[in-house]
Amino acid sequence: MSVYDYRAGKKRIDAILNNKLEVKTQHQLPSDDNFTFDNGYYSWITAIFVDLRNSSTLFANGDKEKVAKIAKKKAKDIQNMVEELVSYAVEKGSPVLEKAANAVREKAIDVTKEVLAKLEKEN
Repeated sequence: MSVYDYRAGKKRIDAILNNKLEVKTQHQLPSDDNFTFDNGYYSWITAIFVDLRNSSTLFANGDKEKVAKIAKKKAKDIQNMVEELVSYAVEKGSPVLEKAANAVREKAIDVTKEVLAKLEKEN
């Protein structure tokens, strides 16, 4: 069994916390390979999480038609939510917010189309 050298660990942590950190502002995050302890990125990130109640049971029972119907309904719900987001951004009159909302809408539509295509392919 090896013994953890807490002094060496403390030195590594101190070196990371005390280094000069370059923070870049970007419109999208780079790949993981670009992250180091010497850089950082400032960007907007959006996530949409859809929780399907009893999804484990739903997917386990093998009723692909029912899963596809629920996924289509949820996809439509997501599209409606992002349309509301875009309308809100337009109402607020911020071009930056509107651009970001439109980007979220386009990505949400692309992702939901991909998921639905996979489900239909499996049926």
